[in-house]
Amino acid sequence: MMAFNNGTNGIEAVCGQYNCSTAPTANDLFVSYTLQYVRWYYTCGTGHDLTATWRISVPYSLLLQDPNGDDYSFGRIRIRNGGTTLVTSSLLGQNNLLIVNNGTDPNCSSNTLYTVTYTWHDVSDSYFPDNYIQCSLTIYNHCSVTGNINAVGYTDGCPGPSSMGDVFTHPCDRVDQAFVNPNNGPNNCATIAGAYVVCTPPSGFTGTDEHQVEYRPVTNTSSDLWENQENDPYNQNYSEVQLGKIPGTGDPGTSSRTLNSYTDVLYLREMTPNSGKWIVRYRNIYNSGCSNIYTAPPPPQTWGGNWHQEIWNL
Repeated sequence: MMAFNNGTNGIEAVCGQYNCSTAPTANDLFVSYTLQYVRWYYTCGTGHDLTATWRISVPYSLLLQDPNGDDYSFGRIRIRNGGTTLVTSSLLGQNNLLIVNNGTDPNCSSNTLYTVTYTWHDVSDSYFPDNYIQCSLTIYNHCSVTGNINAVGYTDGCPGPSSMGDVFTHPCDRVDQAFVNPNNGPNNCATIAGAYVVCTPPSGFTGTDEHQVEYRPVTNTSSDLWENQENDPYNQNYSEVQLGKIPGTGDPGTSSRTLNSYTDVLYLREMTPNSGKWIVRYRNIYNSGCSNIYTAPPPPQTWGGNWHQEIWNL
């Protein structure tokens, strides 16, 4: 992780003192770039998706492309062992890098707060667990005094080098894919299977015990975010899910929100053909480490941000 503020001659820049029109140099602008964490999404038999998440506070607009529209902003991720780089991603920019404007920075009212993410897909199991991750970022902007670009060098991901192997062996730091299959259950309802029902994880890998699973229909025509949907007949308590009911049989199913990652294939009973758009989300439960995620709804948003959300149009 890393954060920095600009400054000159050992004097830290001051929030609001300069803007892009008045700053003598780029170093006089008050900016902050922080690599918050690297999110791990594991698909058994395929590999790891690594998503870098940056929190950025700047007094200018961030851009997906340079002002002339020639080049794209990009990030990179690399895997290291000691002082040796084992593998580096390609440029993770066009059709990958995402910039989200979060509004005014509450700690510096002259700055805008952004979240920037990019993902390296299908990284092989062979690079873990004994190595560590670093991330870099090159991003364009509308501020000419910076040369319309900022570059942040390679920065240790979270967790840091001393504990990077824990991600391979500690499910609390990952999300392992649960498999949604439409038209696969009774009355053609969708099913969801645990991460390792049809696949065996690699040697040295510690699997999650269960998944916490939630699903609901999309009722907001302008947003697919979970929290922007209205309550519905299948989710009256916001996070409660009825899994396993066989439609049309009177079977009440179970109100359990958990899916055994090794053995369970359960029914998403209302997700039937032509029933519209649905959100399915899940995250890991490891009974000896992160089983406290059953906090009353709405679920906590601070647990690494580790919900994985999928959108299904039926």
